[in-house]
Amino acid sequence: MTDTPEDSQRYWQIQIPSDRLPEPLFHFTSQVGIPYEDDRGNSYYDIGIVIGMEYVENCHKRIVWNYRVRYLKCESNPRLIGLDDDTYYEESRLVADDTVIESD
Repeated sequence: MTDTPEDSQRYWQIQIPSDRLPEPLFHFTSQVGIPYEDDRGNSYYDIGIVIGMEYVENCHKRIVWNYRVRYLKCESNPRLIGLDDDTYYEESRLVADDTVIESD
């Protein structure tokens, strides 16, 4: 953590060797969109912020980033808004999102 005179807020800094892992597309507190389609063919687009990250080696021996989100907007199940999802989404399933979420 660092605490500088110009900025009294404290920060965590995590350093990962860049030669061992690919650069993640998203970081903690990044807003992401989660587009998906259900079994009936209905399309949904949920929005959340990244609250967790992990990197895993998939079956092709390729390292991929996975992200855990807190829902800001959830079309399929509005009760999830504000909750943390225990699911980790693979990076390829997410898109950068800058939608302004208006509170009720």
